[in-house]
Amino acid sequence: MNIKSGYHKVHLQVDLNTGDSERSSLSDQFIEQYIGGRGFGAKLVWDNLRKHNFKLDPLGAENLLVIAPGPLTGTYLPASGKCSFVSISPATGVYGDSSMGGNFGVELRQAGMDVMSISGSAKELSVLFIDEEETSLIPMPKLAGRTCLEAEGMIKEHFGTHELRVAVIGVAGENRVNFACVNADWSRNAGRTGVGAIMGAKNLKAIVVRGSRDIPVHNLDGLIEEAEKAFSYMRNHSFFEMWQQEGLMNVMEYANETGILPVHNFKDATYPKLKGINGETMLSGYKIGDSACFGCPMCCGNICLVKGGKYMGTVTEGPEYESCAMLGSNVGIDNFAAVLRGNQLCDELGMDTISTGSLIGAVIEGYEKNIISLDYLDGRPISWGDEDSIFELIRKIAYREGIGDILAGGSRSVIETWPEMEKVILQVKGLEQSAYESRSGISMALGLCNQRHRRPSHARMDHCKGDRTGAGLV
Repeated sequence: MNIKSGYHKVHLQVDLNTGDSERSSLSDQFIEQYIGGRGFGAKLVWDNLRKHNFKLDPLGAENLLVIAPGPLTGTYLPASGKCSFVSISPATGVYGDSSMGGNFGVELRQAGMDVMSISGSAKELSVLFIDEEETSLIPMPKLAGRTCLEAEGMIKEHFGTHELRVAVIGVAGENRVNFACVNADWSRNAGRTGVGAIMGAKNLKAIVVRGSRDIPVHNLDGLIEEAEKAFSYMRNHSFFEMWQQEGLMNVMEYANETGILPVHNFKDATYPKLKGINGETMLSGYKIGDSACFGCPMCCGNICLVKGGKYMGTVTEGPEYESCAMLGSNVGIDNFAAVLRGNQLCDELGMDTISTGSLIGAVIEGYEKNIISLDYLDGRPISWGDEDSIFELIRKIAYREGIGDILAGGSRSVIETWPEMEKVILQVKGLEQSAYESRSGISMALGLCNQRHRRPSHARMDHCKGDRTGAGLV
């Protein structure tokens, strides 16, 4: 089979220093070796790293940001809406990638490209506009300080149409928070490894794409035949209805029952107050609609609205499991309306919910253990479930105010400021652990184990033997 006929074979290269762009042809050898998505990204980022003698600042102009949909993105197949954002991560200093669902990657392919790479830094806050053959860098300083949703609306107003896709950063990205994310389609995010901070460092508020081209397919009849098998399998699966109703929120019950749910900064793995933040509570009092990534029958994006009380009017797509766990049980919140508000804040400000919930949980435990003094908290104590203080910390991180400036640097910054926090905070190479307690999730523990040589008694090595305090490569 000639797999290469399923590609545009186009690589868009953009230099923000000059605003120039170039479309080059991808070789057959490159396509066959690296396939697409994170494969293309890993190769291009590696080549750029080697070009700079393996020494570059992740937030420097020389760092390359690669955005690459996969070869099946935008085709008639389930789960075909994915797009990879790949770079050297500001959180870890090494390779990092983050996957975004929704429709942004599909639009890139419809604009006629398989991969784009962005280097340099714009002179002022700008928007990169890609319209098939046209690529332009447009200064838009008026977008500074705007939330992701506000900026997307202003951009669509500027272009006079909603028939385009926008990948945008919020205040956290502009302020180079190490775990800032890139937001698209309202609540779809390239959430991990700090790709939003990289865009902020490049003075790039948003990437705007408009395309209408057909996506190349080698064997359309064969694709449709296989797609029908896949869709049929999903529709007839015993879990299909449950996944459509609850989406990833159904994992909350599973995680609690199996003892892998992060609770109180991973000190516990089951949550007695789970009923307040589980899928059943979402369905009974908050969910008002569904949304889906391109081509996916699961429609797992829960659209939720708070209809009364303190957080009345809060509306967001989500939360999914990891957001609910890290902004719920991990920080001691058992109020679903508050979880929605925390999720919405992170989406508006452009921050990864996993790292945000992890760091705030660590702060609460650090304060309990007298590692972090009240002075760092501006005289305001914080405790498990303290919604107001938790939301204030989210805001402070995005704006780098007070203790938020330390937390914005991620786990490494926290440990540098308070060395004793190394025993409290869960991270791997500076990236906060995802929302799975690994004492029961053995394969997860294996993936998180410290691989470098340190004395076995060190807390980070103990994690491999079941101690909660581990999971960190610093």
